[in-house]
This record gives sequence, C-alpha cells and structure tokens, in this order.
Amino acid sequence: MLEQTKLHLYYYWKTSWTTILTFWGIYIFFIALMFIAAFYGSNGSIMMTGVNIAPGLIFSLFFGIFSFKDTFPYVIELGLDRYSFILSSFISIILYTVAMTSISQIVLHTVDYLINLFSLENFEFSGLEIATTDATSTSSIVLYEGLLYLLFFSFSILLGSVFFRFGLKIGFTVIAIFPIMMIIQPIAHKVLDALKYIAIGHELYTPFAFFVPYGVIAILLYVIVYNASAVGNN
Repeated sequence: MLEQTKLHLYYYWKTSWTTILTFWGIYIFFIALMFIAAFYGSNGSIMMTGVNIAPGLIFSLFFGIFSFKDTFPYVIELGLDRYSFILSSFISIILYTVAMTSISQIVLHTVDYLINLFSLENFEFSGLEIATTDATSTSSIVLYEGLLYLLFFSFSILLGSVFFRFGLKIGFTVIAIFPIMMIIQPIAHKVLDALKYIAIGHELYTPFAFFVPYGVIAILLYVIVYNASAVGNN
C-alpha cells in the first residue's frame, strides 16, 4: 500500500506543479501590474483589500475537479487500489494546502515589504486580517487561510468524483443545489447560522468547526470512489 500511495503522490506532483506555478505566475504578474500602476500613477489609489486568498480559493475549486478527472483513471489503470487512492488523496490535499498557504503568505509579505520600501501610499494589498479584530493573532489568520484552502480543495475533489462517476447532469445538479438552498429562506437561515462557526472574526468562530465539513466530505468521497469505475461516466 505504501508503494501505491507513493505512486499516486508522485503522479499528482508530476501533473500538478506546473499548473499551480502557472496560476501563481499569472496572479503575481497581475499584482505587479497594479503595483507599477500605483507607483507611476499620481492620481487615485489602488486598493486590493482582503483579496490575496480569493483567487487561490477560486483556482482550488476548479483545479480539484480537473485534477480528479485526470488522475483517478490513470492511477487505477496502473494498479492502484481505491483505498490507497483515497489515502493518498487526503495526503495530497494536505500538501496542496500547505503549499498554497505558504506561497500566499510569501506573496503577501513580499508585497507589503515592497510597499514600505517604496513608501507607496496609494497602493494597498492586504489579506484576511481585514475581516478580523485586532486581538486576532497572525498565526490564527494563517491557520484560517489553510483551513479554507483545505475545505475548498477537498470539496472540489469531491465534486470531481461526482462528475466522474455520475456524469455531467448529476454533477451540475449537485452544484445547483447550493444556490437553490439559499433561495429557500428557512434553509438559507440555517446555512448562514452554521457558517458563523467557520467565519473568522465572528464571536461564534472556532477552527474546530471545520472538522464537520471535512468529515462529511471524507465520508462522501470514500463512498463515491470506493466502487467507482476507472472509465467514468460522461
């Protein structure tokens, strides 16, 4: 099982690192353009407040779906059993979270350093601390960012498994459930109340609340993948 887990992790790394680096390259290039525009611009200001994680989370939602579709059938055909795939998937999700959080923090602190170095007063680039109180520590903010990456990417892997096993119709039906839930007021209120427990800065927030969606995603992923065909349903 250990060798099979290594096989999946190697294949995941081989097929993923260029995509991840390309995303960050494009995002950093965009930040650089905004920085240069602020540096040479005399009128107005550029505010990128609390957005450093948003592009990464959006990327994670799409990346996980395509990652599952590209990885699962290939490694299963190579002889990887489904239990090893599920185990290595959880490991890869954690590694992805650590990598994305680390790069995000490096970018955030590098931009902050350059803003202070060039004394730019018309350019602001801040992270999740904008949604917190002064009492929230930096480590808590970094932890929260990691928890979000873990949630979004694992959910995306789950969506990828749904699309792969049940096809496009079922996949898009599952996605459509979420906006429909927000239209029905009693359900919407319950969802919003539940989100308070994973919203940093709210008085009900606790990082342990993330274990609830993590557990649900893990169970559903196991159920879907365990008997899934390597061919998929298109």
